[in-house]
Amino acid sequence: RRQCCTSISTSTSMHNADNVIGKDKVARSLMNMLHDSEQIGKSSVYTSISPLEVVGSDSAAEAATCSLPTIASYLDNDLPPLATDPSNINTAKLATLKIPKSSIAKSASWCFDVITKEDARSACFTSSYGKYFRGTGSVLYYGQDEGGMTARQGQSDTGSTEKDTGATDVFRLVAPEERKYDSKWWERLVAGEGGEQTATPPLRYLSGTEVARLMGFPLKEDGGDNDEIETAFAFPDWCTERQKWRLLGNSINVTVSAK
Repeated sequence: RRQCCTSISTSTSMHNADNVIGKDKVARSLMNMLHDSEQIGKSSVYTSISPLEVVGSDSAAEAATCSLPTIASYLDNDLPPLATDPSNINTAKLATLKIPKSSIAKSASWCFDVITKEDARSACFTSSYGKYFRGTGSVLYYGQDEGGMTARQGQSDTGSTEKDTGATDVFRLVAPEERKYDSKWWERLVAGEGGEQTATPPLRYLSGTEVARLMGFPLKEDGGDNDEIETAFAFPDWCTERQKWRLLGNSINVTVSAK
C-alpha cells in the first residue's frame, strides 16, 4: 500500500509539474503576443467575426446603418399585434399569455423589460420566464400607440431627436440616472388605448414559438424549407406555454452555436 501511495504521489507531482510548465509556456506566449502588439502599435481586439456575420465599423455613423430584424419578424401571426382582426386572433392562446392586471399593479412590475414589435432587441429568456418579473425575459406591448417607437431609441425617422408623449414613453430606454420609480406607470398604457384605469394594459408574454424563433429554432409551422429538413423543430401538442418557456430558458441561440 505504501509503495502504491508513493507511486501515485510521484505521478501526481510529475503531473502538477507538467501543468506548471504548460502554464508557464502559455504565459510566455501571451507576453510575446502583447509585446508584439505594442511594437506594432495596434490593439489586439477583434471588431469583426466573419463566421457570425459581425462586421466592425470605423465610425459610429457606419454602425448606425447596420440593421437588425425587428421583433415583428419573430411574432406569431395569430396573436396581436400582427393579428389585428379579432377573427384572426387565437383567443385561447392569447388568454394564457396576457399579463393580468393584478400582476401589473404590483410594484415589482416596474422591473418588466417591455418591448414592442418595432424594437430590434430583447432581454435574455430564462427558465423562470412568466414566474418572476425581473431578469427573466421581455414582455410585449401590443397597444395602438406606437408613434414613439423610434423616439424610445432616442431618434426619430427623420434623424431628429424628439420625445414621445404617448403611452410608449413610459417604458422607453433611458440612462440609469434618468430612471424614476412610478407605481402607476401602467395607467399611462391604458390611457394610450383611450380606456379607463380599470382596464388591463395591453401587455403579454411572448409565446413559446416566438421565443424559439428568437433563439434560432427552425419551426415546422413556419412552412417553407423548414418542412423539408429533418432538423425542423416543433413542440408536442400537449406542451403548455410555461413548459415551453422552461425548455427554452437559458438556451444558446441555435444560429450562433451552429456558426
